[in-house]
Amino acid sequence: MGEEQDLVTTGVDALITLLQQKKLVSIEDAAKLIHVRESVLQTWVDFLVEEGIVGVEYKFITPYIYLRTDEKQVTNLLDAKEDFYQKAALRNIDLVKTHQLWQIYLSQNIQTIKVQFFKKMDDRKIPESKRDGLWAKYEQFLRGEAEQQ
Repeated sequence: MGEEQDLVTTGVDALITLLQQKKLVSIEDAAKLIHVRESVLQTWVDFLVEEGIVGVEYKFITPYIYLRTDEKQVTNLLDAKEDFYQKAALRNIDLVKTHQLWQIYLSQNIQTIKVQFFKKMDDRKIPESKRDGLWAKYEQFLRGEAEQQ
């Protein structure tokens, strides 16, 4: 098998890469640069904004998008993944694309989620000896590895 760099990338991956390079780009220019229709890009952007991955600012009447770098707090930790998938379904985003978006969200927020998870274990007085194992199982669930076994 090839290295991780040999993986197939998606339009959303291209958008994230573009935003990492350009920092701020208009939706119109982004659509041209990654070769997708503006309406498709807008759907992705709407979802990514809702999930705190991308931000939008307006200069006069032109919307510009950027990659958010602040950590979004996960308020309802145990329902985060389910909520994410439900919101995507309401926006008619197909399951494959939703999974890709979830992986991006997860990669940007895994440390915050872990901190919140361990805080909940503190609150519930879970013994230290069980915490790493519980986190490993939960992380496996978040990454979708449990469904593949």
